[in-house]
Order: sequence, then structure tokens, then C-alpha cells
Amino acid sequence: MAKQEPLEEQLRKIKPLDSSASKEPADLDKIISVYESVLADKKSYPSGHSYDKANFLKVSKEDIYEFVSFLPEYEKSPRFFLLTGEFLSGLINNLEESDDVVLDLTGLTKLNCLGHKLSSRTLLVKGDVRDMLGKYMKSGLIIVEGNAESFVGLSMRAGKIIVKGHANNYVGNGMFSGKVIIKGRAGDYVGSYMKNGEINIRCNTGKSVGKDMTGGVIHLNGNYESLSKKIKGGEIYHKGNRIYP
Repeated sequence: MAKQEPLEEQLRKIKPLDSSASKEPADLDKIISVYESVLADKKSYPSGHSYDKANFLKVSKEDIYEFVSFLPEYEKSPRFFLLTGEFLSGLINNLEESDDVVLDLTGLTKLNCLGHKLSSRTLLVKGDVRDMLGKYMKSGLIIVEGNAESFVGLSMRAGKIIVKGHANNYVGNGMFSGKVIIKGRAGDYVGSYMKNGEINIRCNTGKSVGKDMTGGVIHLNGNYESLSKKIKGGEIYHKGNRIYP
């Protein structure tokens, strides 16, 4: 009977699993095929399903840019704005960590959930975006040259988001860490349910700032309508002066 090698030696000879091997190499036709299946699947909502479908594909930056050039053909889909941003985010997070991405979305229907789970790269968006920019963001940098709608930085874990235009309600809602800068004005409920991190609003802000926030710092550099009566922690500054606590 052959002598069995020690367990340590057996483990040493096991090759680590190459995570990229589970990714499916894709050309433009494959990307479009998967994307069309996402749009057609009525069970797909902006909850990560479209992200997961795209994140299975192994793509290059050039593939992504070519795919974006075809997006106007799908704008008439009633689910276009709901799912396309998450799908693009899944493709982007498959790139090498050093690959920065520039998306020219000028003139395109505004997309939800761009930068979903973004990590270790810069995403520059030319044009406007819809809701939930940088949702669950892990690290990296998002810059939007236009405006954003509600829930910028929703539950983000880390990283930095800069919106050069305006934003709507719930900036930094539920964020755990990271930094959000809105260079224009913001809507109501800035920093609601915020746990940590930093929010900086350069222009005017709406009502109920800091609703149910438990930590973090909010800087208001323009006028604001009101602070929430339900602030539970953290700090709020107005033009450099602390106004809470």
C-alpha cells in the first residue's frame, strides 16, 4: 500500500481556483444577447439581477464602449432606464482594476443605478443620470458631469462620488462610509439614515436634513430649509459652523 503524503503537502499541490475561469468570454453579440434577455425577463428589477447577468461576462473596455453606442436602439423599452445602468455596472466591474471608464450618455434616457457596487476604478459619466447613482459602491471614484436624481450614494460602503450639477432627494441615504459631493443644489432628506461618511452640498438644500442619521458629517454650504427633528447622531455644519449637535 502506497504511503499517503502528509495533508500539508497535498494542500500545497492544489492549484488555487482562477476566478476569471468562471467568467464567460464575450463579444458584442453575446453582450447584446444577454442584455436583451435581461430586458425581456419580467422578473428583472433594479435589485442586482441585471448586474449579476452582466458580471458573468468577461469583457474589455472597448466592448463596453461599443455596447454603449448601440443603447439608443433600446430606449423604447419600458424597462430601459431601470436595468441598463446596473447591467453596465456589471460589465465595468469585470475590467482590470486599473481601467478607468468614460461613459458618454449625453442625450440618452437617464439611467438608474450607474456605479452599482463600483470598486477600484474611476467612472466618468458625461450627461445626466437618474436614481441610485453609486448604489452599494465599494471603492473608487464616480464623477457625473451633469445632474443626478434621487438617492445618490445609496448605502455606499466606500469611495467618492462627485456630481457637478444638481441632485434631487435623499443624497447619501443609508450610506455606511465614503464621500459624496454635490456641486449644485440638493433636494430634501440629505443624509437620511446615514451611518458614517461625509456629504458636502455646495449650494442650497431642501428640508429635513439628517433625518434618522446616526453618524457621519454633513456640510451645507448654501441655504437650507430645515434640519430634521429626528437626528440621532453625527454632525452637521452650515458654512463651516456646527449646527448639530
